[in-house]
Amino acid sequence: IDFERIPKSEIVNRLKYICETEKIQYDEGALIKIAEESQGSMRDAISILESIWIFSGGEKISEKDVDSVFGIAPSSSINKLVKYTILGDTKATIEIIDDIIDKGYNIKRVIKSYAEAIKDICMYLDFSAPLSDELLQIVQQTGLNLENALLIANSILKFENDLKFSLSEEIAMKMFLLKICYLKKIKPLREIITQINSTMKGEKRSGQKDENKKLPNPIELLFEYFELSGRYIILKELKNSEIEIEQNAIVIKTDNVKLQSIIIENQKGLEEFIKERMGKNISIKFAQKEKKIDVGKILQGYAEEVNEEIKIEDLLSV
Repeated sequence: IDFERIPKSEIVNRLKYICETEKIQYDEGALIKIAEESQGSMRDAISILESIWIFSGGEKISEKDVDSVFGIAPSSSINKLVKYTILGDTKATIEIIDDIIDKGYNIKRVIKSYAEAIKDICMYLDFSAPLSDELLQIVQQTGLNLENALLIANSILKFENDLKFSLSEEIAMKMFLLKICYLKKIKPLREIITQINSTMKGEKRSGQKDENKKLPNPIELLFEYFELSGRYIILKELKNSEIEIEQNAIVIKTDNVKLQSIIIENQKGLEEFIKERMGKNISIKFAQKEKKIDVGKILQGYAEEVNEEIKIEDLLSV
């Protein structure tokens, strides 16, 4: 039977009621963590509450007790991890990870807590959702924006899937968090677009072109186009053909019908490619290959017909 999950808030309220009825002292944060661990099951939540109360020796149920039972790293460690990964401080990040591993905290729960913190930050940056004072201070100190926060969130989603197939959770977590550190170096897309637009406007205002700038050779671009597209046989045929530049046109002199057909098929893309690289229109044209007359072969053929040995030098001297 697939029971419907109970909302976390309802579970927390029920646990509060039990604690107050039984005169048990508690930290609200501890009850929230118990509700999270129960995954929507009221029965599991009550069972966990009893276990934690016994673990605490019948004293106050604290967050520290819940963390100890479930191997959850304290929020202070998670917050430091969030802060230093956002700042891109790899040394501090590794030190915190090593400390977490040494203390035997559950790695998957560490990543879960880290993901929860990033989720809360994303929601705060997006629509001003409530955020803890500690995380709010981190956002203010690091200057984290929504785009980078979402990049981290997407990386977490991918890592959670990769972790299932990892041979070492410890190494996987270290590599993942180091990658997060380097996200700081990636400029937001909006900033890149703004920078490009600013550069283009500056060029338009200056209205100056580098006259000395050497334009690419159209014939070389012709070869490059087919090389990039992997058409090496066509490229070879082209290189064996006579090609000339006449004004704003590439003239290919060939009698190879197949070669002509393929170039015509690619003509539009080819001309656009050359225009993009050169900044001007260059058309593709064909011309008949000039036939060279081999006088020697003609005379030799004549000699064979009359069945006489004739020296070509003698015939040419006639």
